[in-house]
Amino acid sequence: MAASLFVPRSADHFAPALSFVFVWGVALIPAAVLMVTAIRRVVLNRALGRAVDAALGSGGPLRPGPAVVRGRVVLAEGHEHAVLVEIEQTGTETKGSKGGYTWAWTETARKIVANPFLLQLPSGELLPVTPDESVLLVDKLDRVSHRGDSDLRRTLHAELTPGEEVWAAGLLVDEPDPNGAFAGYRDMPRRRLALRGAGRGARLELSSQPRGDRYRARARFHQRWIAYAILMLAVVHGTIFFAYHARTFFGSVDGWRITAKRDYWTRSGKSSTHHRRLTLRHVDRTVYEDASSRTFANTWINQEIPARWVDFGDGQPSLVGLGAMPTANGWGCVIGGLAIVLLLVAYSDARQSSRPWWDRPVKQTGSGRIAQSMTKLPPHDG
Repeated sequence: MAASLFVPRSADHFAPALSFVFVWGVALIPAAVLMVTAIRRVVLNRALGRAVDAALGSGGPLRPGPAVVRGRVVLAEGHEHAVLVEIEQTGTETKGSKGGYTWAWTETARKIVANPFLLQLPSGELLPVTPDESVLLVDKLDRVSHRGDSDLRRTLHAELTPGEEVWAAGLLVDEPDPNGAFAGYRDMPRRRLALRGAGRGARLELSSQPRGDRYRARARFHQRWIAYAILMLAVVHGTIFFAYHARTFFGSVDGWRITAKRDYWTRSGKSSTHHRRLTLRHVDRTVYEDASSRTFANTWINQEIPARWVDFGDGQPSLVGLGAMPTANGWGCVIGGLAIVLLLVAYSDARQSSRPWWDRPVKQTGSGRIAQSMTKLPPHDG
């Protein structure tokens, strides 16, 4: 019974089932998850880009309902700001073991000042905009303020300034004109259209760049990671697992007779390698293959064992693997699987770290003394 269950295997190869799990599972599924996720986000962001461009370019008179409009900021009387975002940060400085320093600025609080303002449309019409503290400002961080080099606190500022061109997305509502004007017919108050957030989590968005460009840039980000995944799959499956795939799809299985066995060591530099070499013959072909310790111990001269091999057209056996089922090198399985898993982890991390400041807590790090970074703005990631 034990002999019937014995499956010959080449040295350092995983068993057929475990090889299958690593090659088709560990070294493929994470990359497939990455590609499916990235493709879906490419499609979604491209659709959003087209949708907002279509909404902006539809033209015609403004009507109540969801809208995307473009115009220049005009401050309302009595207000110094339209929208101002202030991000409080606390700094830390760390001295390394080799005497160097690193620093970090971490967001601790965020404040939004939002006041009514006017948006001058390309037609010259002034559209009232009424943001609240839930407004989403998509703009670059303009400046840094701090109390001095000894105080490890600073504030980042992003502001919608007068004359700045913005793309505004929100809900156009028909409301009474608060200026107190009347239409003149039975003293009915004059009405106006104003832009505000749609409510229920739909925030008013004010962007200093075309909204469609933002979505297209995000689509390009995911496209790059699709290319990285394809490249990584080509490297891993085209090199590390090339022999496994060749034996799987193009291999032949024959019975090979053991004509000699040799147990010896070789040395290369400071490392030694243990070889359990089998000499195998089939018809007029002879091959030499290192066997696993169990295979070497459970085989004998003149015994016939199955082996899988590939003929590249010259009639000579290549990529020989002991056993009828395809197996893969164990170290190759670990390295290839780890490479694919790390790719997925890197993609997930890049998705988070590449989010712009308005969509995540702001943290900035660098090397050197923290005093030199007091007025250093984070990279513009919009």
